Amino acid sequence: MRHIWAGVVSAVLVLTVPVGLQASAATDRTKTVRSVEISTDTATVRVGQTRTLTAYVLPATAEDQEVYWDISDDEIVAVDGDGILTGVSPGTATVTATSADGKRRATCVVTVPAAAVAGLATDGEEDASSTAALSGGERLHAATLRADVERALQTAANSPAKVTYQGKSKVSAAALRAADYAAREANGTVELRFDTLFAQGGIQGRLTVNPALYGDSEGDIRLGVTTQSAYINTLRQTLQASGYGDAAIVHCEQSGSYGMMVEIAAKVDESKPDTGSLTLWAYDPATGGMTPVEAALRVDANSYVHFATDVGGVYILA
Repeated sequence: MRHIWAGVVSAVLVLTVPVGLQASAATDRTKTVRSVEISTDTATVRVGQTRTLTAYVLPATAEDQEVYWDISDDEIVAVDGDGILTGVSPGTATVTATSADGKRRATCVVTVPAAAVAGLATDGEEDASSTAALSGGERLHAATLRADVERALQTAANSPAKVTYQGKSKVSAAALRAADYAAREANGTVELRFDTLFAQGGIQGRLTVNPALYGDSEGDIRLGVTTQSAYINTLRQTLQASGYGDAAIVHCEQSGSYGMMVEIAAKVDESKPDTGSLTLWAYDPATGGMTPVEAALRVDANSYVHFATDVGGVYILA
């Protein structure tokens, strides 16, 4: 009998990569961007202030180290090509650093806090009992104000209950009456405070209103009280020519009668803490004339001057 054996023959193919090609592949890996990192995962920047973020392209030997910066909401935070953040308005946004090839990115959550209301001393009391409404640049309506007043009346430890707003442009007559009605229903009293902020945070002026005094008056009240603006800078140059270069200027956005007595508080030069050295003048933009105003002045511990008036416009403290 004849036996036939079937066998399997294996062949091994050995490829040899030249040393030069191996080195080239290793070099390519060190030049390729593998990741992007930002110096922090979270950041805080206040309105008007800046903070710099640093982006790292890894590995450090990557050929293209450039990144592009972007922000999810530029109405809250602005970012430039160097990673410099600028706070615009209170809120939260996400900043992203992306590699030049668009394949790698890193993010950082940025918070712009609301400016603190505290800082304007009123006979030593704090503003902690106030209800702060931070939306700005708009007319304050009756429903909103009444709801805030009712909430403040329920939680206030002392009377009057205080409701503080920042950045509001004007309040309607109907809103003031609604606030007064809510206070009367609760057998309480309420004080409305309208703050105008510096760009960098902090209060430059406050208008304090007792809505019970508004009565049957009609029309909106403009709420701004400023001590720094382009208009004030121009006016200060005019006053310097008349020998009032060191005067403090308080600009009330309300140009005529408030329809009631209100209190104005405005930040003044800390070198003028003594009310005995200050005279209050009403300035007439049409004529450039200044008329002395009989009003009791008080400067608090934080260099805010307080006075009562029923007329808006421009006041000079000199």
